[in-house]
Amino acid sequence: MAMPNYKTFPDSEFRQRLERAKEGMADRGLDALFITDGMNFYYFTGGCPPYSNARPHIALLPRDGEPLLVVPEVAKEALRLESWIPNLKSHLIFGAPIELLKEAFTEFGLESGRIGCEFGREQRLGISYSDLESLKASLPNAHFVDASALLWDLRIVKSKLEVGCIREACKITAEALESAFKKVRVGMTEKQFADIFCSEVARNGGFAPFTFINSGPENYNYLLGPSGFPSRVSDQKLRRGNTLYVDAGCSYNGYWCDFCRIASIGKPSREQISMHELVDNVTQECVDMVKPGVKAFEIIELGSKLLEEAGYPLKGEAGRMGHGVGLAVTEPPNISFDDHTVLKIGMVFTIEPMMVMKYGCFALERNLVVTESGCEVLSKMSTKMRRI
Repeated sequence: MAMPNYKTFPDSEFRQRLERAKEGMADRGLDALFITDGMNFYYFTGGCPPYSNARPHIALLPRDGEPLLVVPEVAKEALRLESWIPNLKSHLIFGAPIELLKEAFTEFGLESGRIGCEFGREQRLGISYSDLESLKASLPNAHFVDASALLWDLRIVKSKLEVGCIREACKITAEALESAFKKVRVGMTEKQFADIFCSEVARNGGFAPFTFINSGPENYNYLLGPSGFPSRVSDQKLRRGNTLYVDAGCSYNGYWCDFCRIASIGKPSREQISMHELVDNVTQECVDMVKPGVKAFEIIELGSKLLEEAGYPLKGEAGRMGHGVGLAVTEPPNISFDDHTVLKIGMVFTIEPMMVMKYGCFALERNLVVTESGCEVLSKMSTKMRRI
């Protein structure tokens, strides 16, 4: 009888990631990567992130030698099915198993090594600070240093398989949004819209849908609500004359999408039509400039210039005009004035100029991937203003 398949990608995908990591370690003088964050664990091993902070999933990736998983006993058999890595040590400890980790470091000859960790920009440890200090005390000659630059150098450029997952997440989200826009009616609530959207995502094969919604002057500034919790969407009713703004996405095989669309509630006003058109055009002009070699900050410079020329100087509350997307809903690069990342083929990010006015919230976010000749928009859903 055939075994069930829990693997998201072929083993060759993860082997390529490991080889790139080893090259990066050699360039930076690192002897190993100590991986504790759930997303990084999934990226390198294919195994699911832990479902509890009490039971971290850890991977030790030596520059010389094969990787090792250090995981709770309860997760051992699942990870044998999910991960491509056969070497595994299990334990019954809650938290990081310090003695077992010390043993593993010693077996790899890393007692005096330079160990790259998730210390820096937009990275988080999956073990407690006290556990890290205990591990460092048990290996007094080892040097634990920041490896966030290497980790982002690896994750920021997506493979064809990763891009395919984001493309599918965009497709599922677009179908769910179209269905919700068609089914919602004047007088229904924001929560009812979110419930329709989330149900459609699940039906179409997506996971963990999120929605940020506003629909009137009372909450047009509500832009970053709690993702994944439709019950926190308000019970405000959709009223004629307002706009419905929906920022939404879901995950597919662990990879996210994130884009927003707008509907008028009843007949739109001239102001609403004009602002929708302006934001759509500015967004498209920013998309059109994307190609390898462009720097991230140059995109927000163009968007800001176009908005200012139209009489709407950028206020900058968000601090950026887009962000990377992948295993996290937002990750590097940031489309911000201080991000000098040079765009490369395979980078996936969003572009989302936004204007919040007294008559509506306007953003028509695109998800795109950098290609050899420019870019491909992955969020192919029409940006037209829907009408409820």
